[in-house]
Amino acid sequence: MNLRKIIRDDLEDVFFDMEEFAERRSINGKEMCIIFDENELLERKKEGRAGSHFDGAYLATAMLYVKAEEYGPRPKAGSVLVLDEKKVYRITAAVDEGGVYSIALEANKI
Repeated sequence: MNLRKIIRDDLEDVFFDMEEFAERRSINGKEMCIIFDENELLERKKEGRAGSHFDGAYLATAMLYVKAEEYGPRPKAGSVLVLDEKKVYRITAAVDEGGVYSIALEANKI
């Protein structure tokens, strides 16, 4: 086995295991396996990069991971992501991390 095959197997069997980390959600009307990384969100809040408050509203942030092959073309920063057909987020960054997109999101909440 080569390293790429091992990584692909780990993505499927460990990280995107529905009984461990992943959950099935709707992104832009398409069902797919995603992982929310709450630790990354906490780190950003500690560094003052998330959770900004202004005029009774605040900036909510989230980080999610999704397999690139399931999502499709890597999303662009500034584009919109609709989660579960009701929560609208703006994508602030999307990075391809070896076949997995890490997508940083933000939304204004009241």
